[in-house]
Amino acid sequence: TYGMNVFNNAQVEISPYMTMRGTGSLRRVSNVNSNIYYSQSFGKLSVMANPQYYYGHNLVLNSYGLVEDGSRVLKTYANDIEMNEVSFWGSVSYRLTDKLQVTCNGAVSYTSLRGSTSMSHTHYVGFAGVLYYLGDFMLAANVTSRRKYIDFQNTAIVAEPIDYDFSCSYSHKGFFAQLYLGCPFAKRRVHRVTDTDAYWADTSTFDRSQSRFVSISLRYTFDFGRKTERVNEEIDRKINSALLTSGTD
Repeated sequence: TYGMNVFNNAQVEISPYMTMRGTGSLRRVSNVNSNIYYSQSFGKLSVMANPQYYYGHNLVLNSYGLVEDGSRVLKTYANDIEMNEVSFWGSVSYRLTDKLQVTCNGAVSYTSLRGSTSMSHTHYVGFAGVLYYLGDFMLAANVTSRRKYIDFQNTAIVAEPIDYDFSCSYSHKGFFAQLYLGCPFAKRRVHRVTDTDAYWADTSTFDRSQSRFVSISLRYTFDFGRKTERVNEEIDRKINSALLTSGTD
């Protein structure tokens, strides 16, 4: 589903140097997504693998050119893009003790765009996490590697720095509390580069919710259903006891 800005043929000035115009009509978009999922446990070791393939035809992407007199950049939409993406995701989890678990994930993908806009990129990312259980407490630490990938709708290459977080949670009966720290010691700035024949842009954004972020969560769950089950169990015991007593007389 696309907004009116895609279908509208009117030209709109969105900045002193850029004009936006829709396409007026769109070709039919089609895509195919396939994947295989494998999971197996070997004692304390668990492994998962997930190869995937995606194909998109007539995808809608941002496209950049110049207006007729060449005085401004014209932002419009291309609807002739073919996208091929092959990816593989794998995970290994090992329980060192009953209280300590370590997980490592990794993914690699290759994305190719062909049409009026052409670009390709290979994306790598890794993840490692540790869980430690201490009675009703759970301590967790996670780290995700830096990564660079295609934002295909905006025809941009996005680079994200390393990310990490810590959390401490407490759960007892219906009560749950969590303290979460997101990348507390660094400012995560995301770089985005758009590089076409008519337009080039390099932006850096800082999102406070993605770094130097602290949150506290409190939750209490009222489990009325469990009380009903206990009543039913007690009734069942009395019925079974009565049947056994009746059978022995």
